Amino acid sequence: MIRAYEQRGYFEQCLQLLEAGLALDRAHMGMFTELAIMYSRYRPAKLMEHLGLYWSRLNIPRVIAACEAANLWNEQVFLHFHNEEYDKVVSVMLEHSGSAFDHDRLSKALLKCGNSETIYNVRNKHP
Repeated sequence: MIRAYEQRGYFEQCLQLLEAGLALDRAHMGMFTELAIMYSRYRPAKLMEHLGLYWSRLNIPRVIAACEAANLWNEQVFLHFHNEEYDKVVSVMLEHSGSAFDHDRLSKALLKCGNSETIYNVRNKHP
């Protein structure tokens, strides 16, 4: 249904509809997820605010894929961290350090990292 709106160029109306639907008492997880995906495509500046408020109600892997397609590295790091994928947090930060590096988050992720090779890569890339 959402793809039909997008194909016809009605993405603004779709965004408004999804935003209005979030106010419902029993809003479905899919609404939060699809709105995040739409934000990644059409309003990336609003995405981080949406993620901060509703990250627990999202299908995180789908939103991560949308963030990767849109080159939204900070948002991707945020989602990996909340999904407890600490190795991926570190790798995204190192690959896109110009835009996604956060010292505090990197320190926390390294402490929780399960793969010693990830820590080894950090030491070799940033002595």
